[in-house]
Amino acid sequence: MSPTGTLAACSHRSGPTAEVEQRFGAWLSVGFERKEYVVKMLSRALMLGLVCLALTLPSWRDAVAQPSFEFGLKAGASAAKLTGDDTKAYEFQVDADNFEKGNMSDMKLGLVGGGYAIMHVNDRFGVRLEALYFQKGGKGSAEGEDEGVPYTADMTFKLDYFEIPILAVATFPAGPSGTFDIFAGPALGINLSGKQKTEWTAGGLSGTDEEDIEDIKSTDFGGVVGVGFTYALSTVNLFADARWEMGFTSIVDDPEAEDEVDIKNMGFAFMVGVGFPLGGTAATP
Repeated sequence: MSPTGTLAACSHRSGPTAEVEQRFGAWLSVGFERKEYVVKMLSRALMLGLVCLALTLPSWRDAVAQPSFEFGLKAGASAAKLTGDDTKAYEFQVDADNFEKGNMSDMKLGLVGGGYAIMHVNDRFGVRLEALYFQKGGKGSAEGEDEGVPYTADMTFKLDYFEIPILAVATFPAGPSGTFDIFAGPALGINLSGKQKTEWTAGGLSGTDEEDIEDIKSTDFGGVVGVGFTYALSTVNLFADARWEMGFTSIVDDPEAEDEVDIKNMGFAFMVGVGFPLGGTAATP
């Protein structure tokens, strides 16, 4: 079946699973940003950056050298889900032959990777700009009966983003060649694609459908907080980091919707990589 344009419409199917997929897709087909979301978005991003800045204020007195720079590559795995009030478990019943229960808050594994550049203001503080390909989304499931015919549906939402985090990085010594990092800051995500995969069974039949999701917002704004460890070699830095990300706004946009549904991106990522300090000398604590 070909794509039909929106999350609600692309969930329409023939057969006993039509109602569950239509209702489930309709959850995601809503959303004008309310004005208070803008205030929350800006305040949360500001707070994330200020956390790292506050941790490093004493070190600014010792900043006498010129800033140093580093660029590098990183890659790893992600675990993402959809979160918000409207992703929680639900249940309703019309009569004995028509009822449904489900949720849309399960984790989906994916990949994440890209490049970064960092300006080390001094030995204790830096600002890092990243450019990442990030697989987000989530999973959900539903079961019930439609006119007495039992059905189940497992849905996977595949949302791919080009993400640009701007992070404040606080650095602390960890041995003769290592440093421990704490970082936080805002992140802008640009949606590259969105697909919904549905695996269903009903009345002894089963099938798998996949269609484009076309009413996902083109951008997503959120915050990042994480930790990392860097080990300095003679000319390169080896590192690993783990992070948590949370979207600040709903990810869907439907001009015809009357009410906004609270559905946002959330995810974890673990990455390893290599950094190349400009000048050829790796940073030391």
